[in-house]
Amino acid sequence: MDLGTVQKKLDSGSYHDMDEFAFDVRLTFDNAMTYHSGGTNVWEMIRELKAKFEIEFGHATLESSSMQPLQTNLAFLERKAIQQDDIKSKCAKVLHSLQTHMNGWVFNRPFDPVEAGFPDYFEVIKKPMDLGTVRTKLDSGSYHDMKEFAFDVRLTFENAMTCLPEGTIIWEMARELKAKFETEFGCIL
Repeated sequence: MDLGTVQKKLDSGSYHDMDEFAFDVRLTFDNAMTYHSGGTNVWEMIRELKAKFEIEFGHATLESSSMQPLQTNLAFLERKAIQQDDIKSKCAKVLHSLQTHMNGWVFNRPFDPVEAGFPDYFEVIKKPMDLGTVRTKLDSGSYHDMKEFAFDVRLTFENAMTCLPEGTIIWEMARELKAKFETEFGCIL
């Protein structure tokens, strides 16, 4: 069951009462929560949407026995899901541009301080980040909004610029890619 099917059933008048409608919406959320691991950001978003539905459904049943308030609430839930897909799509385009840039390879995987000869890296950098990890988080739906995504991308380059001397090749690559990010991210806001 999915919200698109619920909407089609609403539009065609297939629901005989509000309980049938509520059952399908709850089934949609329950299935999604079963599919996604408990405690993940996606799972938490589904839980929040389910709680919002329960509140709105409760108000709708108190106000009317008509299905009209439920159609409005379902439309809200669908817009929220579409909005999340749009955010993910826009962020993915910017991230792809950074990862495929000629210097992007430097930042596509976690920094290896042993290989690079920086044994105190984790004493200086408290939250390591790289574009590969950003990609994983984006693909898994871990970002609730564009600000969280932007924070991690910026952190990737700021970490490099913090632990390396200004003017070194990698420092300059980080500065260049951070500027590229700011320009491209500014265009999708």
